[in-house]
Amino acid sequence: MSTLHRGCQLSWFAEGSGAPVVLLHGMGIGANGWRPQLEALAQRYTCLTMDNRGFGGSQPAAEKLSVELMAEDVLAVMDA
Repeated sequence: MSTLHRGCQLSWFAEGSGAPVVLLHGMGIGANGWRPQLEALAQRYTCLTMDNRGFGGSQPAAEKLSVELMAEDVLAVMDA
């Protein structure tokens, strides 16, 4: 799935059912890097993973990255 936020098409995935859990990656790995954990967590939780702005399927970066902007992106995906 994807959500447009501040000029960037944010790529994200939701899987499982139950209480929500958001899994965020650091540098060098995308949403798919959580695959081993998702197999276990999705049995009890709704897991949300996303590619951070400017990485993987979340393109283009559209503006300079900051922690605040990345937090806004996560909230936009959660709202979607």
